[in-house]
Amino acid sequence: MSESVEKSKDAPSAWQKFENAMRHIVSVPHSEIKAHLDAEKEAKKLKRTRKSKYAAFRAVNKNG
Repeated sequence: MSESVEKSKDAPSAWQKFENAMRHIVSVPHSEIKAHLDAEKEAKKLKRTRKSKYAAFRAVNKNG
């Protein structure tokens, strides 16, 4: 008495969803990823500097 479950032929399988996601990830150009990471890094750097003026002062005096 096994109950058969029929899947809709239109619904993608888990593997197909995975393949589509991987194709989307791989299709993004490296330059776009790099630009996004650089912008994120700069934003974090500015945020840290604004939080601690003393740390920014030390960094300036250390270099100069």
